[in-house]
Formats: sequence, structure tokens, C-alpha cells
Amino acid sequence: DSVRIAVSTTCSLPSDVAELFHQRFGLRLASALGVIELGLACLNTDPAAHPETVGPPAGDFQLKIFSPDANGYGEVGFAGPGMFDAYAAPWVQREQVLRDGWFLTGDVGRFDSAGFLQLAGRKTAVINLAGRKVFPEEIEAVLDKHPSIKESRVFGRVHPHLGEVVEADILLGNTKVIQHLENGRIHHGRAAEVVLDILGCRVIFEVVVEQTFMDESGITIGFEVIVKLKAWLRNGICMFKVLN
Repeated sequence: DSVRIAVSTTCSLPSDVAELFHQRFGLRLASALGVIELGLACLNTDPAAHPETVGPPAGDFQLKIFSPDANGYGEVGFAGPGMFDAYAAPWVQREQVLRDGWFLTGDVGRFDSAGFLQLAGRKTAVINLAGRKVFPEEIEAVLDKHPSIKESRVFGRVHPHLGEVVEADILLGNTKVIQHLENGRIHHGRAAEVVLDILGCRVIFEVVVEQTFMDESGITIGFEVIVKLKAWLRNGICMFKVLN
């Protein structure tokens, strides 16, 4: 009862994590943006009204989105009192880092209708697919909702014509998928496809078995697999495809 507020920082807070925290502890988990050079730069003290945002700028900070795209996404920058003085090793003064008085965090975000900051990811993690920005966190959030997927990691792979293409590592967590692999007689080094229906889309994965585990009688009891995202189709239209 003595805890007044619980704060989540570092990255965007998934809504399902926030809800699980509330169910367990009876306390709404506030989302914030903490930056070493600035301290607590944004704080959302009303997460129920403004979910999946880190709130408005805290204290006397000013907030600006640099080079926004058509959807309002750009690099997050702050200005105001309370910033760091310098980096120690190597020594770099604050003035050498700021851009016209603004500190750019490397985060990508946009304002919602209330002026609260929505984080999409890190600038270095954004995938540039033929000039289109793809945020790995958004795809991971969709993939992780499927009951057959325990965890996912989406990333970009360099492509000579498109700049980058989208790939994903998938950790399967559903026994039916494992049974599907076993029934298909998948062996070490051979590839197979697994097709999952995710939010009305057909998502195709290529599964390569790295190692097969058997018991003393020779019965397969498990697999060590690599799962790669191959294609994402919506209403028969390929939204993107991993090219070789």
C-alpha cells in the first residue's frame, strides 16, 4: 500500500504486460522515457487514458520530432535544463553533441492526438524496406500474439536492390507445430514450411531442423530448430517476402 507509482522505462511498454502487472499488483504501471543524458524526460501518469505512450515531456523539457515522415514518425529530441554536462571518456562537451540546443536520443516516435509521445523503436533498429520504414517491434507484437509462437525477434538483412528486407527468428512454443514437423519427417538440415494464420494474414515460415533429439528407443522427443520468416500475405496479396 505504500507504493504510489510504478514506472517502466527504457523501451515502449506492451499493453499486455501493463495489464498483467495491473492484475497482479492492482497498480497501473506508468510508462516513461528515461535517458542517461537527461534523466526522466517523459512520464505518463495516466496510462489508462493514454495507453502505449510515455506521456508528455517532464519538467521544463521541450520535445520535438526531427525529420518526421508522412505518418509523423521521426527522431525524438529534447531541449531544456537538467541535461548532462559532458561525456567523460573520451571527454566530449555537451555543446559538441547538441544540435542547435537539442539532444537527439536515437529513439523514433511521434505525437498522439493529445501530444503524448509514442515510441516506435530505436533509429538503428528501423528496417528500410525499399524506402519504407518498418519497425521490428510492431511486427514482433503481432507475431507474439499467435499461440504457436513463444517469442520472436525481427530484424533487417541487407539487400542489394531493396536496401533491407525483413527477417525474423521465431521460438515455437506450441506442441502442435512440433507434431507437424515430426509428422512431416523433417530431419537434420532439411527445410520445411509452417503456415500460421495471424490476424487474418497467412504468414509463412521456413523451418530448418539443426538437431533432432531422441530417447534410448529411437523415438523423437524434440528438435532444435531455426525458424525464418519467409512471406506475409494479406487477402492473397504478398505484403513482403524474404528474398535470397
